[in-house]
Amino acid sequence: MRRQLIILIISISFSPTIPLSAKNQTLTPLDSLKAALSQASSAEVKSDLYNSLFIETIKFSPDEAKNYAQLQINLAGKESLNKGLAQGLNNLSVYYNSQGKLDSASYFIEQTILAYQKTKDLSGLGGAYLNLGNLNRQSGDFPSAISAYKKASSYFSQAGETSKYASAINGVGNAKRNLGELDSALFFYKTALDVTDTATLQAIAFMNIGNVLAQKGEYEEAVVYHLKSVKIKEELNDRRGLMSSYINMGVIYSRLEQFDKSEASYHKAIKEAEAMGIKQSMAMAYNNIGTNKARQKDFDSAAFYFKKSLDIRKTLGNRMEIGMSENNLGNVYRDLGNLDSALHYHELALQSKLEANDKYGIPSAYYNIGSILSLLGRAEAEEYILKGYDMAREVSPVLEEEAAKTLFDHYQARKNYKAALDIQTRLIALKDTLRSEETKKRIEELEKKYESEKKDNEIALLAKDNELQAQKIAQTETERIIYIISVIFIIGWGIGFFYLQRKKHQADLFLAEKEKLVFDQKIKQLLKESEITRIESLLKGQEEERKRMARELHDGLGGMLAALKISLQSDVKGGSANNRAVMLAEKSADEVRKISHNLMAGALQKYGLVEALKDLSRQVEESTNLKLNFYCDRDEYTLNPEAETHLFRMLQEIISNCLKHAKASELSIQIHQEDDTIHITTEDDGVGFDPNKVMNGIGTDNIRDRAEALHAKLSVESSKGRGCTYFIEVPIVVNQLT
Repeated sequence: MRRQLIILIISISFSPTIPLSAKNQTLTPLDSLKAALSQASSAEVKSDLYNSLFIETIKFSPDEAKNYAQLQINLAGKESLNKGLAQGLNNLSVYYNSQGKLDSASYFIEQTILAYQKTKDLSGLGGAYLNLGNLNRQSGDFPSAISAYKKASSYFSQAGETSKYASAINGVGNAKRNLGELDSALFFYKTALDVTDTATLQAIAFMNIGNVLAQKGEYEEAVVYHLKSVKIKEELNDRRGLMSSYINMGVIYSRLEQFDKSEASYHKAIKEAEAMGIKQSMAMAYNNIGTNKARQKDFDSAAFYFKKSLDIRKTLGNRMEIGMSENNLGNVYRDLGNLDSALHYHELALQSKLEANDKYGIPSAYYNIGSILSLLGRAEAEEYILKGYDMAREVSPVLEEEAAKTLFDHYQARKNYKAALDIQTRLIALKDTLRSEETKKRIEELEKKYESEKKDNEIALLAKDNELQAQKIAQTETERIIYIISVIFIIGWGIGFFYLQRKKHQADLFLAEKEKLVFDQKIKQLLKESEITRIESLLKGQEEERKRMARELHDGLGGMLAALKISLQSDVKGGSANNRAVMLAEKSADEVRKISHNLMAGALQKYGLVEALKDLSRQVEESTNLKLNFYCDRDEYTLNPEAETHLFRMLQEIISNCLKHAKASELSIQIHQEDDTIHITTEDDGVGFDPNKVMNGIGTDNIRDRAEALHAKLSVESSKGRGCTYFIEVPIVVNQLT
């Protein structure tokens, strides 16, 4: 029987979802804050104190914290305190997030963003988007989380908040890790490590890198990074950070099956959490100890620690986490054979997950209850399992597979082999393992049981019929039996022959369709290769024409303007008019040199792609109002000169579009290499456009043509008022130096 056991929970959060405005405050003890509030005379001071009281109380008294947030919002509305209003709304979002009510938390963070937009507080906006990213990540919407983190990094960059910018970049790494893109996650974590300017953030970055390496199975290197993190935290006396590191080290030791070391690390984390009053981390550590015990088949101890985790989570009120602990207890009691207690906790888990609107947890709660009811022989078992199965199919294939396994076990226990065979077929489709010997063996066994069951029924009916016939015409009994068997044999042979012919016909059709598809693909590939060759020739001609024009401008017109300038300067009679002529000639010569430089991309030819793009960035910032942020993960890439020229021209065209049409104040260009692919991302904060309507024109056609010449993937994300983002993936194999 498959069950969802919440295994090892890793602490990876770079920036907790507490109000960011509180990070730079020095908090006084709770009694001192309350005393200061009673003596405060100005509305601004009261608002700040409400904010500090919320931060101080959310850790141990969420309902009291919610009251402070509401008081701050009421005061801000009465006194027109825009910053206080934004803080209060943000605090309510934090409260609802702590209760597992993600829809309410999402609503209030959106209101926070609107409030900060009115104040034009860049740091506040960055903090709001950072919290939105954390919220989206917690709810499982990782692409939206990445988008929010990138917006946060942009606002923090504009505000000059280096540490918070690093926090947002790290958030992208967290979401990438959740998506399973581990190499990409490592890139963003290491980028955050490079740009951070505080030891605290360095320690957290080391910890996150260690977590990814552990996830990749590189445990020894993971331990090295965690020890780096622990060393910094010990020097800083960062007890909260040490607590997180101890939890993560516990997870690594658990994966190495060094359970004694794992448990020792978890108890260190519990000690630190108790000292600081951080109940959520205490519950997490107890839960992980319970999981270790369950893996060692010590189910009594597992139940003890899961109960301790549940008791703490009940005081915090987060229904989603409460449901996790109740689910774990249900699984442990099932392993202990105590089915009544198992059913009780799974029913509690269902109620908690319904209240938390946990779309992943609700289906599992239903089929877990059905599983226990099936073992108890209860008639309603199938109803619960089917309900969980139907809901799981709407959520994810992984969850559907778990539900299907539970349903399969139920059918098999009830000797409903036909239904079990049907659900097993669905499992095969989910797993995509049609050729698995184990799967084929299980199907054969089910078919034999089903056929045996069917024959038993037929023989029983035939025997009854023969008995009745024997009383009437005993002398014909043998002939009738032979006749019946012959008819069954002939019918069976006919059905079998028809079935084989039909399968052969279907196979022939499938083979013909496959051959047609292969032929069509070859034709499309030939056409595409022909089009790419045409584009490459066109672009090569364009580049040669650029070089020819540059030489003619520089050597021809540029030389004449230089001669004109010298002639004018040598005129001893030159007055003010002559001076103006000299100035105009000099400006004309400068303009010719600039045009020639742009046409020839001289820095590209001399120094390579990276230096040419840096030079281009400096030129843009010096000559325009556009702030251009350029990042790359290495000094050079192994691309041939043609590929570098295509990439340079594409980015040059994107910058030109940004200047001409986007009305943007900032453009970011990021380049990094993963395996055999170079990833380029450009993002501006301009007016945006509808890609379906505007992706036609000389500039965009050139970008698209050059992407095809590079065999690169090109995608654009934009909408009105939300800027524009280009994603370019360049394969190195077909564009590298030979």
